[in-house]
Amino acid sequence: QGRGTFTMVLDHYEEVPKSIDEIVDDLRVCLNNGVESPLVILNDYIEYSTEDVEKAIQQKLGIDTRSSVLGYIQRGGAPSVEDRLLATQFGLTAVELLLEGKTDQAVGVRNRNIISMSLTQAIQIQEEFDYSLYNQLRDLHGLKKDNSFQ
Repeated sequence: QGRGTFTMVLDHYEEVPKSIDEIVDDLRVCLNNGVESPLVILNDYIEYSTEDVEKAIQQKLGIDTRSSVLGYIQRGGAPSVEDRLLATQFGLTAVELLLEGKTDQAVGVRNRNIISMSLTQAIQIQEEFDYSLYNQLRDLHGLKKDNSFQ
């Protein structure tokens, strides 16, 4: 049957809160829908530990769990050719900005184009979470749509 991520806890985005009980409930639904090896993704902003989630899953569902806390290096893995090209483009753009006498600049990508802006502007950019993609993922695993953020 199916494999894959069944639930994500993204407490950094206040609109998507999830308790440990909700995680266990989502897992139960996914297992009942044939997901063989579901994953739980937790971010750094949650108020409970990975161990708390593991214990709850083991106690309430009686299944074996394993966790892995990824560091920054593990999150990215080895850089791809595209990563290396992008880093080169960033470096070239940064040098060009310096040669133009522009300092305190951030370099990034927008609409597949290399851009620059002041550091002040860059740190004020608000992250946007793609809630439609989040709900598509839930739908793929037979979970009800999460409307808590609407």
